[in-house]
Amino acid sequence: MEHVKIIKVPFFSEDTNEMKIGKIFRTTGEYVNKNESFIELENDKACIESPSDFEGKILHYFVKEKDSVKVGDPICVISNFKSEAIIKQFDIINSEVKELNSYFDFFIEVTKLLNLPFDSKPNDILKVIEKLESNKN
Repeated sequence: MEHVKIIKVPFFSEDTNEMKIGKIFRTTGEYVNKNESFIELENDKACIESPSDFEGKILHYFVKEKDSVKVGDPICVISNFKSEAIIKQFDIINSEVKELNSYFDFFIEVTKLLNLPFDSKPNDILKVIEKLESNKN
């Protein structure tokens, strides 16, 4: 019996390979029933409510509203396993992912402020900051 499943963007038709996440009806930590719509997918032609093909607690979302997704991209992780220890571990991982995302957002903002390309390395940023500091003196 499967206890944890990664729910992926389903295939609807040939012309719906790329979509955006519309609404998310269930939040992390909430329970979703099998065949219950928990997310809305949009493209330029339609909004489609996507049902879960698995029943359980949503442990983590890989997407947020307005994200662009393709067929097969992961949406979330659902577990019907009753062990609180595993759920707590997933909560810790979810927290760490959020922290990494905030570091990434900070890095992007710094590269924008310094007019550096998106693919800059941390050392590139430090060199620019050192150069700015030396120009001050």
